[in-house]
Amino acid sequence: MAHQRRIVSAFVTAAGLAVVAVAVAAMYLLPESSAPHMPVGTRPDPLPNDRFPDVTFVDVTASAGIDFRHTNGAAGEFLMPEMLGSGCAFFDYDNDGLPDILLVNSCHWSDVRGSKDGPTMALYHNDGRGHFENVTGPAGLRVVLYGMGVALGDYDSDGYRDLYIAALGKNHLFHNQGDGTFTDVTEAAGAGGRPADWSTSCGWFDYDNDGDLDLFVCTYIKWSRDLGLSLVHKMNGVRSYLPPYRFDGSHCVLYRNDGAGTLTDVSREAGIRVISVISGRPASKALGVCFDDVDSDGWMDVIVANDQVAQFLLHNERDGTFENIARQSGLLFDRNATQIAGMGVDVAVQPDGTRLALAIGNIARFSTPFFVTDRDRVEFLDVSPSAGIAQASRPVTTFGLVFVDYDLDGRLDLLQANGSVNTPGGSAAEGITYRQPNQLFRRTDDPRVWFSLVPPTKTGSALTGANLGRGAIYADIDNDGDLDLLVSRNNGPPLLLRNDQHLGHHWLRLKLIDTGANRDAIGARIEVRLGNTRRYRWVRPTRGYLSQVELPATVGLGSRNHVDAVRVVWPDGSRQIERNVPVDALTRITKRIAAHPAR
Repeated sequence: MAHQRRIVSAFVTAAGLAVVAVAVAAMYLLPESSAPHMPVGTRPDPLPNDRFPDVTFVDVTASAGIDFRHTNGAAGEFLMPEMLGSGCAFFDYDNDGLPDILLVNSCHWSDVRGSKDGPTMALYHNDGRGHFENVTGPAGLRVVLYGMGVALGDYDSDGYRDLYIAALGKNHLFHNQGDGTFTDVTEAAGAGGRPADWSTSCGWFDYDNDGDLDLFVCTYIKWSRDLGLSLVHKMNGVRSYLPPYRFDGSHCVLYRNDGAGTLTDVSREAGIRVISVISGRPASKALGVCFDDVDSDGWMDVIVANDQVAQFLLHNERDGTFENIARQSGLLFDRNATQIAGMGVDVAVQPDGTRLALAIGNIARFSTPFFVTDRDRVEFLDVSPSAGIAQASRPVTTFGLVFVDYDLDGRLDLLQANGSVNTPGGSAAEGITYRQPNQLFRRTDDPRVWFSLVPPTKTGSALTGANLGRGAIYADIDNDGDLDLLVSRNNGPPLLLRNDQHLGHHWLRLKLIDTGANRDAIGARIEVRLGNTRRYRWVRPTRGYLSQVELPATVGLGSRNHVDAVRVVWPDGSRQIERNVPVDALTRITKRIAAHPAR
């Protein structure tokens, strides 16, 4: 390889079953520099209620005008796509400075082949007064498809974010015309994907550092309606949805942006097609994706969450290709060498700026894996028990998850959207709950534990009510500085939650504007300096499960009412420092001639 890394070794048997021998990981946690080591097996006592701030989330779905209902087409045939739900996104489609909402929909099975009258996705325009107007029809987005994931990105650099919908069957690329309407340019752009694919999460990022946005699309399994109907699965005598091991995997897709409104599938030559050493078939069953420069070499890498097969860490080799280093880096499986039922995935920079934290949604009875690593070593260790997550997350199935500072104290907390993958009867036969509460884990200042589950008495019952949660995203919908939440729900209405915290905490909101082709500066890194303290954020809207968060970065300041400086590392590597940045306000930072050269 062209680069050098120090890595934790792992052993793969001749049969191809990976046994992760991370003895060091079983002994200690890599915490923040201020926290002592703690044995991984330790289960700290939950924090008392008075250690949690009062931050109430109010269900404003109906009052805000959100009348959408997701349709999965279930009619007693137990077809696998019915259980996965669909994604959601906050994005400012008309550049008025307010986050709008896009909700992806599936449809009835009778509508899949060419119907024009079935359920469709929905676009809601934010009027800035607490209400959203359904503008799907006028925007040209009444298109019937069995939708899954969503990605927004200005792929043609005209200043407006374009819309990509990943689906069962043909995917769709809608060009934002800049006048409130979208035009389907799928065929002209060459972005429809393979007709037989079941595409899931997707996201825009610049993998080749040429300045424009490329597109990564996850695909799940090789599935068809006929094949699904020919197979039967029962759990304790009760019929339920088929598990993914009954199907072959399917290769993910990487599209290179050619800069002329077209995208080229470069998956094969880029090396993202991972083959199983056991079967010789595609190794991926991908449901989630996120992007991060895991080793700080200036090139974006790809983390793929696979369902009950090994996870992927596709390292960018800086020559247009990727190498899957999940085995070497400790990301293949969880701490027990168990395959993760990977769904949503998110990654965050820890406060010291050198460590990464990575969480992956998992199925009930298996806790959410929580990995940490130092960037210079890329040695991921699953430390979920001592991180305070394992015990609480074991009873639930987590789809969407996202790091979010819900109380504006500067520390990134963790939101999980939960719900069974089965029917009510199948869930009961498994011994698990069908409708499950969402969970909010607060990043604590307690030296014994990173996170503690926030009790419903400290958030209000709207957040933690029973549901079939899928996507989980955030945005400041009302311009008050704190982050509001949206959870998409399978075969039901979404949940829009307004954050009504009154803690008196200060904050920054930063919107970056690049002068190159990547106008929204996707991939940029932000460092906020507060005396000897630092806060770090990435501009990475692709997060969690099938979904996307807003573009502006929110940085909670707690009681601090002054910022020394804001340092931006732009996607091309150039660095810019801004001083006198006002607190409790949105600041737009436009790229200028760099004081320091790009890489």
